[in-house]
Amino acid sequence: MQTFVSTLGVKAQVTLPKNVRNILNVKQGDQIGFLIDGSRVSVYRAEIGPTHDPFTREEWIKITATFMAKDGKTYNSHKKSKAHLKRLMLKS
Repeated sequence: MQTFVSTLGVKAQVTLPKNVRNILNVKQGDQIGFLIDGSRVSVYRAEIGPTHDPFTREEWIKITATFMAKDGKTYNSHKKSKAHLKRLMLKS
């Protein structure tokens, strides 16, 4: 068993020591999970699956290509933007 120490920062944030990051195989942007058992906390790499995605992988490729071509518009509603994206995908 190994022990590593880190200091709690001003905003109650803790930096995972490099050895811990290596053991967990995590990098910036990865999800970290905390399992609490009484006063003990275990840290693990979280494998959180995607939430419901209204688009398939192929649709996301078309969406990305559309925005990269700067043909997209800005909407105040996700419903309107989704409808616009679907129309654009039908054209391609």
